[in-house]
Amino acid sequence: MSKIDIVCVTYRHGPKLETFLNCMLSQTSLNFRLTIIHDAPTRSSMKSVVLTEAGSPG
Repeated sequence: MSKIDIVCVTYRHGPKLETFLNCMLSQTSLNFRLTIIHDAPTRSSMKSVVLTEAGSPG
């Protein structure tokens, strides 16, 4: 089965981005590829992405 492509575009939404990533990882099906396009990332938002990626199940 092919994966679903999900594109997330964000601009300076660090706390909301972390919530979104946690929501995506709590889905019952992880048959998707998530691409994040982040214009003007902050240190906190990048930290959220790195920490979420480190804890992801795949």
